[in-house]
Amino acid sequence: MIKPKLHELVASRICHDLISPIGACANGVELMAMGGGGDETALIKESAEDAVSRVRFFRFAFGLSDGQQVVSASELRTAMKAIASKKIAVVWEDASDVSRKDAQALCLALLCLERAMPRGGDVTIKHLDSNWTVTAETDHLLVTDALWTPLADGRAPEEVLPATVSFALLPVALRQIGRRMCIRLTESRILMQF
Repeated sequence: MIKPKLHELVASRICHDLISPIGACANGVELMAMGGGGDETALIKESAEDAVSRVRFFRFAFGLSDGQQVVSASELRTAMKAIASKKIAVVWEDASDVSRKDAQALCLALLCLERAMPRGGDVTIKHLDSNWTVTAETDHLLVTDALWTPLADGRAPEEVLPATVSFALLPVALRQIGRRMCIRLTESRILMQF
């Protein structure tokens, strides 16, 4: 089997995650054409906002990051709304600006956690002494050893799919900022420190 290139996986992941809100926009327009307004307009507005949040989030997660760039906490928090959906609540109270490379690592970590929380849950982000702690708590944790063991070891998984590309990119992002991943797992909790 020929291994796909990482950028191809990234493109697939972006397309996959954008198709639902964009499709909902199209459905809303179709409903409006049938003659209505209220619910259809709300559907379009919600879907458009979701699509914009996802694009911003993916720009941080998958885009080019320069070590000199800084992201405002409010801008990053707004982008994180893409993950803070109806199922996952993201809490990050720090108001400090973040380096673009740290923002990338945080977004990739959130994508990994999202994969482990199919029924949703809570994610808390804390920043102390230039170290990050990202904690996910959920009633139903889905941890795939083939993804999480390599991540804990600072390497990419053997098999990378579009839905799991963040597991391959996060170790690279952490190496670029000189950090190592520490992961602690329990039955209902994942704690990531870097």
